Amino acid sequence: MMKLNLSVWGCRGSFPLIGAVSAYGIQTSCFTLESERALYILDAGSGLRTFLREYEKRSGTDRKPVHLFLSHLHHDHVSGLFDCQSLAAVSEEIHIYGPEGQNGSLKNELDRLIGPPYWPLPFSELCAGKVIYHDLIPGMKSAVGDLCVSTVSAPHPDGCLWYRFEEAGSKRETVCPGSSVETLSGTPLRSGFLYGLDGELKEEIFPELKGFAAGAGTAVLDAQFSPEELPLRKGWGHASYRECLQFAKAADIKNVLLSHFSPAYSDEELDEMSSAAASVSDRAVFVREGMQIELYL
Repeated sequence: MMKLNLSVWGCRGSFPLIGAVSAYGIQTSCFTLESERALYILDAGSGLRTFLREYEKRSGTDRKPVHLFLSHLHHDHVSGLFDCQSLAAVSEEIHIYGPEGQNGSLKNELDRLIGPPYWPLPFSELCAGKVIYHDLIPGMKSAVGDLCVSTVSAPHPDGCLWYRFEEAGSKRETVCPGSSVETLSGTPLRSGFLYGLDGELKEEIFPELKGFAAGAGTAVLDAQFSPEELPLRKGWGHASYRECLQFAKAADIKNVLLSHFSPAYSDEELDEMSSAAASVSDRAVFVREGMQIELYL
């Protein structure tokens, strides 16, 4: 059984709440998974800078190989990459994984986002010699570090990848040996960790996503909008806690970590939604910046 430490560095959607104070946090999407042998960064929103500042405090002997997974290239998931120097300092070799875009490779897309005429130098130059790029497509499955990573396409404007992480070498067919959130349950659960940001849970792709997520022990899912606001945001590529919990029940996901909250919502509004979600499932949690959770695969 493999132990992973999951940390939340940013759980807001769209844009950070600059200058604000919130119990849920002010930064956009960034999570880390850490095993004994490797560090996995999930999305590079503004929360990445918070993580990088903490990671810089570690001694060189505590540094690990770094694997950064981008769900998609919207600004709230890549804005932390503008801090190129801090990113380049975390490891001698940084692997970045993500979807190809309309302009070709992941490398070309990042250079378009972070490069002339919008930034003085291209991202690839600023991190020269440090970054190895990996273009991913839906349906891929490969060993990365000490984990096995699978991908599926999720409904979101311009495309998005969901990731499923499992222990490398596990004999999974539909599910594989398992995962748990110790703070939610003392019993090891099946199976794997799902990172599902962003995604509108449309009926036409629901069966494919359900099959991909089936039996996951823990999942991070997109609760950008309230159930009342969501019908007004059709086609925006997001969900509410209600759709996430319905999906989790259908896919037999054991623990649900809800994230990607609209910056328009106050702590009081998020508290209400969190309580409503908990009344539906005692394994549903609205995450908060700074939260740390132990997972077992």
